[in-house]
This record gives sequence, structure tokens and C-alpha cells, in this order.
Amino acid sequence: MRNKEATIKKILQSANDEFTEHGFEQASVRVIAKNAGVTPGAIYKHFKSKEDIFKAIVSPILNHLLSNMTSDQLAMALDLALE
Repeated sequence: MRNKEATIKKILQSANDEFTEHGFEQASVRVIAKNAGVTPGAIYKHFKSKEDIFKAIVSPILNHLLSNMTSDQLAMALDLALE
């Protein structure tokens, strides 16, 4: 694994722990960096914002879930989301 890939993996693992423990709003990029063993600047080298880190974690999960839903299940989920 290349150094860049290893750094990104450590950041995402640390961020996942921080988001799980504190929620998105209270999560700290400084804590994510500290626990990943990098500087906050290193995080911003790979991600534009805390939102981008969150998207990098959540998007693959959502894509997997959505790809396995039937059109009826997807329609029901969208209806519930729009209520």
C-alpha cells in the first residue's frame, strides 16, 4: 500500500471513530488528525473539509445499500425521506 493510501486509510478510520463517538457536528478534525498520527494540514491535503471526510466514509455504504434495493423499496425510502 502506498504511503498516500495508508495515510488516507488512517484518516478515515480515525474519522469513523470520531463521528461514531461524537456525531458529525461535534467531531473535531484536530482529534481525527491526532488519532490518525497526522497533522490537520495533512488531512486538508487529502480532503477539502470535514464534510468531504464524512462523505468518503458514508458514500460507499449508501451506494451499496441503494444498489441492492428494488425500485419499490427505493420509492418507499424516498417517500419517507420527503415526509
